[in-house]
Amino acid sequence: MSQSIEQAIEHLQRELGTDAVAHDIPTLNQYARTTQADAPRPSCILYPETTEQVQAITKIATEHDIVLYPISCGKNWGYGDACAPFEGSAIVDLGRMNAILEVNTDLAYCVIEPGVTQQQLYTYLQENNTGLWMDVTAAGPDSSLVGNTADRGFGHTRYGDHVLSCSGMEIVLADGRVLNTGFGHYQDAKTTHLYPYGIGPYMDGLFTQSNYGIITKIGLWLMPEPEAFNFFYFQVPKFEDLGTLVDRLRPLRLNGTLQTAIHIGNDFRVLASSSHYPWNKTDKTPLSPELRSQMRKDSTAQAWQGSGSISGTKAHVKGARKAMKKALAGLCTPRFISDWHIDTLESISRK
Repeated sequence: MSQSIEQAIEHLQRELGTDAVAHDIPTLNQYARTTQADAPRPSCILYPETTEQVQAITKIATEHDIVLYPISCGKNWGYGDACAPFEGSAIVDLGRMNAILEVNTDLAYCVIEPGVTQQQLYTYLQENNTGLWMDVTAAGPDSSLVGNTADRGFGHTRYGDHVLSCSGMEIVLADGRVLNTGFGHYQDAKTTHLYPYGIGPYMDGLFTQSNYGIITKIGLWLMPEPEAFNFFYFQVPKFEDLGTLVDRLRPLRLNGTLQTAIHIGNDFRVLASSSHYPWNKTDKTPLSPELRSQMRKDSTAQAWQGSGSISGTKAHVKGARKAMKKALAGLCTPRFISDWHIDTLESISRK
């Protein structure tokens, strides 16, 4: 460890406390774990609990020329993990900043810190009978909502584009200054979490998929619980039918019948989520067409599979289901899952 890093760690321990700075070998090894080709080791792990402590971290890092790599929970599966991209980085783990600061049931938004997980917000909304839903991802219950938004993640409802569904960020810049985006830079502004643009340049995008600052607070839009909700999925057996599939779904997306993102993935996506690469059957990559075809037959995968959701009034959901079936007729048969199906399966599983 270089003298500069040692001095930085001592400075950080004085400022944050020794329990907020880790540089022991087991912890460094844990944060260096990754599925990527390289696993750079960090110099230390920092655990701030307040925006003020994040400000102190950025100032000290600038003074000692230390690279910072902020993570929310380090479990943003599909976009990244806790491993830093550069050797010797100081990882700023924001998991201790996990407060749900506000839930506005009248205007349907929440204000949260980066350590708030999908499970935590879901539990809060349910236990407090808010009548509100959140959009979720497939990353798992322990993943961070802020982390996914900062990576331009997407979910499964009409608020599935998470960047477009956030309003008002609090960001600590490299020199320790705090930037509040949109109307947030006006003291006591009432519309910070309702209208994201404010006055002047829209700056939020600079802090998505970047390392220009550390997001310490964010406003996210929620939705009133719909009268009806259906998840749908479909499978297309032929690779050459992808263009036809997209052409048939496009009008439904453009006219508002389908308001969510429609996720379409090939067979690799399904196979990778349920099994390892079959090294016992081949020593080559990519898979041969013959082996790939056999793996599809041995699983539930098809050439293409897609999913999404429909929500709204019962009449809208019924009409959207009918429109989807008509659009995909002769190509594939969409399957719909409602709350009734889920409740029935849960009831059967308990017996």
